[in-house]
Amino acid sequence: MLGGGVDGLVRVGPSGLDLNSTAPETFAKLGVPASAADYNLELPAGQQLNESAVDWARGQFAEAKLTNQQANKLLSNFIDFENQQVQARNDALDANRAAGDQTLQREWGAAYNTMVQQGRAAIRTLGMSDEAITGMEQTIGYEATMKWAAEIGGKLGEKALVDTSGAEALDAAMTPDRAKQQYEKKLEDAEWVKALMDRRHPGHKAAIAEKADLFAVMYPEAG
Repeated sequence: MLGGGVDGLVRVGPSGLDLNSTAPETFAKLGVPASAADYNLELPAGQQLNESAVDWARGQFAEAKLTNQQANKLLSNFIDFENQQVQARNDALDANRAAGDQTLQREWGAAYNTMVQQGRAAIRTLGMSDEAITGMEQTIGYEATMKWAAEIGGKLGEKALVDTSGAEALDAAMTPDRAKQQYEKKLEDAEWVKALMDRRHPGHKAAIAEKADLFAVMYPEAG
């Protein structure tokens, strides 16, 4: 039997109380609120839940015939679990960002800061929320997200990396891969190769300087 005092005693059979057939006054004696609206739920300090979630929880507690104390205990445990899940997701995001950032620094080399700024400018211009960016990171990873944003940023108005002769210009946004492509293109130019190899060629110094600049971007760790 459960309850306190003679009037508060509730006889419970071997199989417990049936939630559907037991009289409401029996549950009332056990301290179960009369309706979902009567549950006095206490949230931990600093914790917020939207009203629809709280109303849903009250309905579930009422259906399960929980006492107010049981309902608050279950709610507190659920909130703790959710907070742990959020923290685990945030930790995973931070680890992914750190690893992706190292990869981007190696890949972009001296252009890293410029590419990151380009990406952030694109995100601002597109009006994307933090939640949207985080969603992309969780789906395709931080590295792929930043590459996408940087590419969009370049198309949204960053200066073109092409000089008046049609050759790609060296500047802060030159990446190692782009420098390698330009160097390979230079090697296809017989006149440039001749100037590079022949010290007596009038364009020798300029070709040597171009090669040095390209190699500095291609192999930043050797600088």
